[in-house]
Amino acid sequence: MNEFFTLNDGSKIPKIGFGTYNEEFADNKEAILQAIDCGYRFFDTASLYETERPLVKEYS
Repeated sequence: MNEFFTLNDGSKIPKIGFGTYNEEFADNKEAILQAIDCGYRFFDTASLYETERPLVKEYS
């Protein structure tokens, strides 16, 4: 099974992502670290969730 979707521009994204909705970032931090340790590389964020900036700041 292919683990990625190929987008129209040829770039690829993982088929399975880790959702960050409905949690305060501070409460989600340990779960995000565990997800990274498990191999997640796609994190579902949105400005509505207010998790984009903290995630980038913390893990980039």
